[in-house]
Amino acid sequence: MIAPLLLAAALAADPAAAPAAGVPGRLRLERLEAPGLEPALVEAVESGLCAALAEASGQEVTCPGDLAAAAQVIRQSVVLGGATTEEGLRQLEEAEAASRLVRGALARHGGGYRLRLTLAGPSGRTGRAEADLPAPPDALLARLPALARQLLK
Repeated sequence: MIAPLLLAAALAADPAAAPAAGVPGRLRLERLEAPGLEPALVEAVESGLCAALAEASGQEVTCPGDLAAAAQVIRQSVVLGGATTEEGLRQLEEAEAASRLVRGALARHGGGYRLRLTLAGPSGRTGRAEADLPAPPDALLARLPALARQLLK
């Protein structure tokens, strides 16, 4: 009974606190900060941004939805006895590992939205990108590839 509780506590912890093992050639996008925005819109932007980052970088990108799904599978495996707590934590660390981390915030701005992104790498080098995006979802999503390229310069 303690093992599932320990894993649940670990999964609820801040993903940025995970060990910085780093996987060469992998980016990880954290959940966007988007207080007060519709979850469906935020998920669409995260998904579109992941695709844009993968295309612009040529690297594997771990998306927030990927991590949530992996955590659920790992949690079930531990609860059902398919893995120990230690194995579950190791699997979660592997899923979270990346050589570069992208964080961002999406907020209403004027008649549309503002998206701010930061990129942190193992060398301490950072990148930043910011854009005002139109309100219609299709137009907003269409602007994400250019923003991803700007961030990765």
